Amino acid sequence: MEKNASAIYDVLVGRYIRMVWTHKIQECQADIYTKKEVTIKRRMLILNALTTTSVFSTFLFELGSYFNCGEIIAQSITVILAVLSTFFTFLTKEETYSTKAQECRRYAAKCRDIRSKYEALLSDIKSLRFLDLDSIAQKRDDLEKLEHELFSNTPAPYTSLEARSLAQKKLI
Repeated sequence: MEKNASAIYDVLVGRYIRMVWTHKIQECQADIYTKKEVTIKRRMLILNALTTTSVFSTFLFELGSYFNCGEIIAQSITVILAVLSTFFTFLTKEETYSTKAQECRRYAAKCRDIRSKYEALLSDIKSLRFLDLDSIAQKRDDLEKLEHELFSNTPAPYTSLEARSLAQKKLI
């Protein structure tokens, strides 16, 4: 590989690595959102089941009478469970984790597409398919435009430190 092509190759490697990281971080963030949504929905199911079943209420009243606390403890526990259930219900309406996860996955797919194009170009350069420096530079410019469109037209979805940490573990 000639010296000028090697310089372009090195720049492309850096951009390829950046796209790999961006792709992986977005995928990890999508996984985090999905796990949060599943956890909240499971908690809601349990709390709703506990607050709406008469068996549980009867158990609490019996437990209260056993400890001579009467109905106050039973009612207090039922109220706390109802409040928690309402909180998680509102949380799922406020936080649309599935929508956020889809946004991250969509963005990650765009990053993966550009990453694959970088990878193909790097492979072509390495295999000497492109010997003409102008052809290499043109392909690089085309990829720069794609990358610019992605980063300027579509704001990247939020990524947490947890997602970055997970991506680092998965990539290393």
